[in-house]
Amino acid sequence: LDFEPRVDEARRLAKKLGPRLHAMMDLSDGLSTDGHRMAAASGCGIEFDSAALKSVASEAARRTSASDGGALLDHVLNDGEDFELLCAAEPRAASRVRLGGAWSQVGIAIDRPGLWLREATGRPRRIRQGGWEHWTNGERRSFDTRDSDV
Repeated sequence: LDFEPRVDEARRLAKKLGPRLHAMMDLSDGLSTDGHRMAAASGCGIEFDSAALKSVASEAARRTSASDGGALLDHVLNDGEDFELLCAAEPRAASRVRLGGAWSQVGIAIDRPGLWLREATGRPRRIRQGGWEHWTNGERRSFDTRDSDV
């Protein structure tokens, strides 16, 4: 429960990017759940890059993965209480912003609905919601590891 909400960073980012910033939200229920919410509200899909997601994994996610044997990406996608920002901005917009923190592009908006994970093979796989679900008082964990038809 040791977190630092990114309120100041969100305000500065919104001010600096203005209309180049299309969407922004706090990740508190897991990237797979909150990402689905952002994509649905925006009328698009999101395709995440698996290598980029692994590169921004928190130390807590790495430690938990090592201790429970779960896949690092499962923790990155589904563990909640991240209190980081998920932003959608024009291409290269983040390179124009210096906020004193680390900003990484981990995916792109796409025309296909839902969340997708592009792995090293180049094939996208559908990501199912696996984070915290408030109305069920529990977690759903998993991204679809079966081959996709896209």
